[in-house]
Amino acid sequence: DFWFGVEIAFTAFYIFEIVVRMTMRGLKWFFVGTQWQWNLYDLFAASLVSSELVAAAIMRYTHADIQAKDMGTLHTVAIVGRLMRLMRLLRFRVFSELKAMV
Repeated sequence: DFWFGVEIAFTAFYIFEIVVRMTMRGLKWFFVGTQWQWNLYDLFAASLVSSELVAAAIMRYTHADIQAKDMGTLHTVAIVGRLMRLMRLLRFRVFSELKAMV
């Protein structure tokens, strides 16, 4: 459906951004540079969301008959992945005042 395609597009862009940063600045900067914690966070978030999308696509296209109780873990992973992408916004300067207030 439409929203599944939108989520795939945003995830692909997110992964593309990570690959471009790795390529342009180098692997040493990515893993050891001044923002290595954010870089690893981005990599982990992209991996988590990608695995959730792959699992959802497999279930969608194979018409897997999965019980609701089995979906609990996948749903939790999906929510955590989405929250991680939202948390990434906190690294922008716009939110520095908001972080100072908290």
